[in-house]
Amino acid sequence: MKKLSLQPIQENPFNVGVTEHGAMSAHDALREGGGDFNVYYAPAGFKPQGGYDSPGGWRSVKHQTSKGEVNSNYYVVREDTHQPLGLHSNRYPQYKGYHHIADMIEELFPMSTTAVKLINNGQRIIFTQQLHEEIDLGDGDIIKPKVIWIDSFNGKWGTGCYSVMDRLFCMNQLIDRNMLLKVRHTKNHEIRLNNRKHILHESLMTAKKMERIARILKDTEYTTREFSKLVETICPKQYGYWSNQEVSVDTWVANTRAINVQQQEHEAMLKYWIRETRNFNKNKWCAYNAVQSAEQHDINTGHKNSALAIENGIIKNIDGKGKGYAEKAKELLLAGVDVGH
Repeated sequence: MKKLSLQPIQENPFNVGVTEHGAMSAHDALREGGGDFNVYYAPAGFKPQGGYDSPGGWRSVKHQTSKGEVNSNYYVVREDTHQPLGLHSNRYPQYKGYHHIADMIEELFPMSTTAVKLINNGQRIIFTQQLHEEIDLGDGDIIKPKVIWIDSFNGKWGTGCYSVMDRLFCMNQLIDRNMLLKVRHTKNHEIRLNNRKHILHESLMTAKKMERIARILKDTEYTTREFSKLVETICPKQYGYWSNQEVSVDTWVANTRAINVQQQEHEAMLKYWIRETRNFNKNKWCAYNAVQSAEQHDINTGHKNSALAIENGIIKNIDGKGKGYAEKAKELLLAGVDVGH
């Protein structure tokens, strides 16, 4: 089994805003975040084998409609870099950039955008807005209620709004899995101002619930031994399996890869538990955030620190496609506790 050792914690600005400023207009944030670019739509096609008599030997894919022959698919391409961002059918609305999202959220919540994050050179985008006051849990432990707006040109994300909580100490992004608002990409793509009340109310309720959970967990002592047991419960040890594929009798086969992955995950959780308890009293809130930190900063990024790995970790966090260790930990830590709605 590969021997692993604890590594120093590398601080990464994982929260989706990455570089945050004071509140500003969505258009200014879009410009500062590098998302103020236009796109064009290039007909998709192919170069047939054996050549073709069109210029450059290129054939675009077309089909007949009641209005005549039209291109079937288009590439979405950045005007400034000519990088393709996505491939869509001709029924996909052809927006000229992300400016319509900035228009929409600025109309809803003026001068409240704190950051814009581009993913994969603009294939996806995240706007962050702060709508409520920060929550001070004491001992310098502060969480900031926010909402994030997501959209994409690669078709992976429609326009959506999530309620999130930034914890400043560990830079964790606690995302409520219930989307506040979801809008399909259509030619009538807009959000009415009557959604403003809904978003404000639901995001505030999420913030208040998270505050109750945080205070309950923070007021409950928790030992390192209890934390180790929690880690083994949510991430059981891997040993191997019985196999009779190669010999006539059952043989024990050590699943080395699974063992090494599990050991890395355990060590990551312990690493963040040590950091938490160096700064705060040992309690369940530390336990939850240690698991949350390990999952967001280490496990979802494949224990890598590259820009691509961090972006992939952000996507997993928003899409809820991680291993779910933090959610399992929260359920166990709150077992039998009524936190309200």
